[in-house]
Amino acid sequence: MFKSCLMIVGGGVLLLIGGIALFLFWAQKSGAELQQKFFAAVESGDAERVIKLCDPAMLDELDAPVLQAWMNAVQTKLGKFKGLSSSNFNTEMKSNDAGSFVNSKGTVHFEHGDATSELSFRNDLLTAFSIESDKLGDDWFQGPSDTKLYRERGEQFIKTFFSENVAATRALMYEDLRKEVTEDSLRALMTQIVEPTGSLKTTAFREEKFMAEEGKQKLRIGYDVQGEKLRLLGTVTFQFIGLKGQLLGFNFEEE
Repeated sequence: MFKSCLMIVGGGVLLLIGGIALFLFWAQKSGAELQQKFFAAVESGDAERVIKLCDPAMLDELDAPVLQAWMNAVQTKLGKFKGLSSSNFNTEMKSNDAGSFVNSKGTVHFEHGDATSELSFRNDLLTAFSIESDKLGDDWFQGPSDTKLYRERGEQFIKTFFSENVAATRALMYEDLRKEVTEDSLRALMTQIVEPTGSLKTTAFREEKFMAEEGKQKLRIGYDVQGEKLRLLGTVTFQFIGLKGQLLGFNFEEE
């Protein structure tokens, strides 16, 4: 009887080990498939394909023009995707009430060298990614090829400012700017600008300039702002942080 117990316990251990091995194999396979799906989208050159992989929360952290510039840099500096490392690659999986999570990290082979890729997914949707390579560097972003998105955001900011809606105007600012421009100071500035200018009649794009200084990339956009009483030059400045252009400055002055 004692032998039988040992045999039963031993069989249970073997089943447990087999189950763990099967789970690890499945996790690695799942992580590898998600990595390959991501890089297939990147290699397509179409930012919309990557965007379709993203969790809604991730979309708040990126702009299509910046993502497109990053994809172009990957293709130019790293070349074609060749596959995942068979030895240096690891996947972690977990599930809870918030969903199923997969985080995979390892070496990825490209035509012109290797990179370290770390991707995080929730319910098969991308929540974060990091691709690091000496060949890619930190200076890959030299401005968006299409600035329409930022022109529209700048115009929206000016219109919201002239509506004297403090909460809505501050919501368009990056958090660092909101720390400097309090509700009271913004309300006072609105009174100072809007009263002598009069209600807003038209806002038209005038000029733009991309600047890269001290490791910071900025896009300054100028507008002709026509009020009932005065015509102003309005400027809105975006700083590119991560994969998003954040509104970090604005100014109005009489011509």
